[in-house]
Amino acid sequence: MRYPVEVEDPSNIPSDGEPSSLGTHRQVREVLTMLLPGITFAPDGWIDYDGPGISFNAQVDDDDEPSTCLALFIYGAGPAAARIALTIAEALNARAFATGVADFLTPDNVESAADGWLSYRDRVLEE
Repeated sequence: MRYPVEVEDPSNIPSDGEPSSLGTHRQVREVLTMLLPGITFAPDGWIDYDGPGISFNAQVDDDDEPSTCLALFIYGAGPAAARIALTIAEALNARAFATGVADFLTPDNVESAADGWLSYRDRVLEE
């Protein structure tokens, strides 16, 4: 999402704030196509990507409606997955939220975000 630039901590994002558009769904698809050779688009709006060390799914319709967020359902672990998410966010002039560290994803926390996600996954799988 295009979180407000002045917000340094995700917990300070206004709950009533309206994120600005990333562009149209079609424009988001164009960015993904440029970044990720081999990405596939299904007629129902789902996209799939399989690359080195990562695969993901996302829902991005093929229309000219504005898109305010992109949620990646990532299958893959480690810094490669976090780096791709960061690359996509930067290309969309957006900021990624890293669930592994409950913070914005940055070049400085790619490793800790990946480690945090792996720790969480391992804990959940043990339960």
